[in-house]
Amino acid sequence: MDTEKIMNGSEIDACYLDPIVESFTYVSQGMDYLRNHDPGVYYRIKTRQNQQEEEMSCVLEDVRITAKILGLSEEDIDRYIDQFLQKFPFGLRKWVAWDDVHFVFLYILVKKLKPKVIIETGCNVGFSSSFIALAVKENNNDCKFYTIDASEKLAHRWEELGLVTLSKQKRQEINMKRLCAMSPPKALSIVPPDLRERIIFIEGLSKDVLPPLLQRHQEIDMFFHDSEHSYRNMMWECRTVLPYLKKSGYILAHDINLNSVFSRLFADKGGIAIGNHSLGVFKKNESSYSLDDDSLLLPQENSERNNAEFYAEKISLNSFPKSVSISLFSDCRLRCVFCPNNAVRSPFDILDFKKRTGNILDDCFAQAERFIFKFYGDAILLPDMHELIRNIQESFPEMDRVFYLHGEYVTDEGMDILISSWGRQHYKSKNYIHVVLSASNDKFYRLMTRSDRFPEVAANLKKMIEKRAGNVNPKLVQINLIFVATTLNIEDLPDFVRFANDLGVDKVVCCYNYIYIPAQKYLSCFFKQDLTNKILDEAEDLAGKLNIKIDLPPRFGLANYPKPGICREPFSQIMFDSQGHVLPCDASKDCNEILSEGKSFMDIWNGPYYQKLRKSLIDDTCSCFKHCLRANPSCVNDFKSHVIYRGGRRDEDINILWGDNF
Repeated sequence: MDTEKIMNGSEIDACYLDPIVESFTYVSQGMDYLRNHDPGVYYRIKTRQNQQEEEMSCVLEDVRITAKILGLSEEDIDRYIDQFLQKFPFGLRKWVAWDDVHFVFLYILVKKLKPKVIIETGCNVGFSSSFIALAVKENNNDCKFYTIDASEKLAHRWEELGLVTLSKQKRQEINMKRLCAMSPPKALSIVPPDLRERIIFIEGLSKDVLPPLLQRHQEIDMFFHDSEHSYRNMMWECRTVLPYLKKSGYILAHDINLNSVFSRLFADKGGIAIGNHSLGVFKKNESSYSLDDDSLLLPQENSERNNAEFYAEKISLNSFPKSVSISLFSDCRLRCVFCPNNAVRSPFDILDFKKRTGNILDDCFAQAERFIFKFYGDAILLPDMHELIRNIQESFPEMDRVFYLHGEYVTDEGMDILISSWGRQHYKSKNYIHVVLSASNDKFYRLMTRSDRFPEVAANLKKMIEKRAGNVNPKLVQINLIFVATTLNIEDLPDFVRFANDLGVDKVVCCYNYIYIPAQKYLSCFFKQDLTNKILDEAEDLAGKLNIKIDLPPRFGLANYPKPGICREPFSQIMFDSQGHVLPCDASKDCNEILSEGKSFMDIWNGPYYQKLRKSLIDDTCSCFKHCLRANPSCVNDFKSHVIYRGGRRDEDINILWGDNF
């Protein structure tokens, strides 16, 4: 086949003679016309159809089952599917390019409803838009079909779009020559030309474009949400559109499995999820049906409210926490000398996590400033972990993301997810990556971790920093190295600062190790106070000369320390693990609270434990606060402040429990 001739000839013919993706083969005049006018091409396509008959039959059966749920007759479905296959002969495969087959319901519903006004948000290159536009063309009833997207020129290259990566996974050959001819990718660039004529494209964000468009028409027949799938944006779009939706009109939403918005708004009003719960369909049967006002605050607004309530010394809060932290556990190949290594933890399972937490965290996430992932062992390498991180980043792009992990697990599998700017660029949300290393060379690394992989770890860190430089906006990713100071490695800290500077990281963070078991007692820098102070001074001076940022723990034996205030963490942060167990901070006692269905987030956030803890901090009766190095630096001189028992701090007599050389 002469591809050059096709590219220089009819674009319509190229859609079936040389399709970009086989499953998106488009025959403008229909297969029956092709059979009479170009039988050779017709029989080539029919042969491929016959080879896929089993797959298409399974998909068709699924379509029929779903159609019954939507209240569509079998006669309608068969007729519309026949018409659809005339134009998209491979459109009933399990995957159509990168999208799932249930987008066929966009075509079916438009054919059935014959709407006058359709609004779609988020068209990307235009797969869903093509199916809608085909039905609009065939209905031929002067329908106004609008699609809204933030940019006509997409932010990614073709190779980075799901069209390329997912189509290859689905064993669909990509016609890279045709893609390159359309480079760079643009909104609706894959829509066949005759269908593109049926689409009114409006460039801009839905928050700017949607309200005036709705006011202009007053009534619309169908709305399809497929723009940014953040919790806040999807909630806003659905709430904004519903008053303008005609009775018997439809709201459809893609990727509803990323958050709880669709089920929260429409589940008890007849909304259903189809397509492996990826496509939501809601029919407005009551003309008066409306939604409650959206009470969500922006993260900045919630932060201001949280600050005001803290300074007013409230113990019951109307604000949500500014920071949300989750601890995620898995096996670890290291034997770090400072690790507690004594807790039996269940490895992370995303289905179990979703079952335990339900949707009770969504409002909390939507108003938080940052989400903190603390990976223990090789948790970041678990397949479920990537899905969790991506879901959170896609659903709540306003939040900064903070990642804590050991340098041993900065691998090719994990580093992409750490530096990826999934948060939309206009939010300027950042990724902060804190990598625990605690050694500048192979000798100290073996001493601290019992691992001889320091050269590989250092090489991977360098690779991650180089990858960051290739990001759309490298400033949105900050990489810090953490040095856990013990009596074994404290003298390595200045060399660690040099090592970090040579790598090109943003900051060095030094902290003292905690003692979890008696065998770790003399690892504490508490027993080498003069040496520790000397090394901290050297490291600080060196960091100043090298112009690298450094955070250091408090020195020992100073005459004056900063005056402590009330600890902020029980007012502004919540921590939990993958089983839903809740903690105010990483050194507190277990509060015996667990995230679970049947209990709202505020039931825990303002429950008896949190209110009692906040009151004890305000009254200055909280023993935990007195021994917290972060909140009260002067306690560095009290040995008890360097000890954390299994299950958090306790109030036993430290000299009796630990005494041997006091």
